[in-house]
Amino acid sequence: MTKPNISVVGSINMDLVKEVSNFPNKGETVLGKNFFTSFGGKGANQAIASSRLGAEVTMFGCVGDDDYGKKLISNLQRNGVNTENVTSVANMTSGIASITLSEEDNSIIVIPGANNKVTPEYIFDREAEIIKSDLILASIEIPLETVVCVSEMAKKYHIPFVLNPAPATQLPAKLIQNSTLLTPNEHEFFVVLGSNDQKSIYEERINTYNGAIIITRGSKSAVMKKEKGELKYLPSYKVRVVDTTGAGDAFNGAIAYMLAKGEDLEDAAKFAMAVSALAVTKLGAQTGLPTIEEYDNFMQSNNILR
Repeated sequence: MTKPNISVVGSINMDLVKEVSNFPNKGETVLGKNFFTSFGGKGANQAIASSRLGAEVTMFGCVGDDDYGKKLISNLQRNGVNTENVTSVANMTSGIASITLSEEDNSIIVIPGANNKVTPEYIFDREAEIIKSDLILASIEIPLETVVCVSEMAKKYHIPFVLNPAPATQLPAKLIQNSTLLTPNEHEFFVVLGSNDQKSIYEERINTYNGAIIITRGSKSAVMKKEKGELKYLPSYKVRVVDTTGAGDAFNGAIAYMLAKGEDLEDAAKFAMAVSALAVTKLGAQTGLPTIEEYDNFMQSNNILR
């Protein structure tokens, strides 16, 4: 059976993770419980998520010429991701994410480093490779102008383009129009479409958007609307939460995998909900990303409650 071919354009980071009992207030010092480094970056996370589920994935991004950069590339390769188009940039540091874990949630500071070198020129130089894919997946930890460039390339060659608009930023109209599917979380949704975060206008605001969109909402149900369709609420799964870092990336990697296979959006979204639920049961943005076998076992387990 032919595997779906996915191009992922996005960030590649090293995560510096701290566990604390409670998030510090401004000016406050707290004692941490644990510290570790792990591989991350929304692009790399999503690429590995799709690869572990069975896709052929090519990563497009940049790392620094530091020790982290070498480790980041090796990690992608170990997870079956094609890194021939990942560039090591001289005299630059690799991207870093400083992550604080507490209260079954996280806060994250991202320092882009070499990710800023994923420029439109970088994309044009690799056009022939990018357009070989069945689907292109992108996020916004790289320059926004580059994401717009990728979306235009996808539109030109009639390739489905899934955009995870994170971190939250208001998007150019052109980028929204070029996106086959938007996948913001609840906070990002209002920022992306330039609206106030008022729950009273939540459903009204979704219905003014004519494209396909899925809004992830953590442990709550996700909200889905097909292009010019009606709202649907997709149930979440009850699991023991260990680390929510990377849950959104697991969702995006999973939905890209299913859509690249030609599956219906609703079926793809339900699949992605289960994959993202599994991802939060382990520490680390990537170590928790499940394989397709783990997904099958998860779905067959009598201990999983919708």
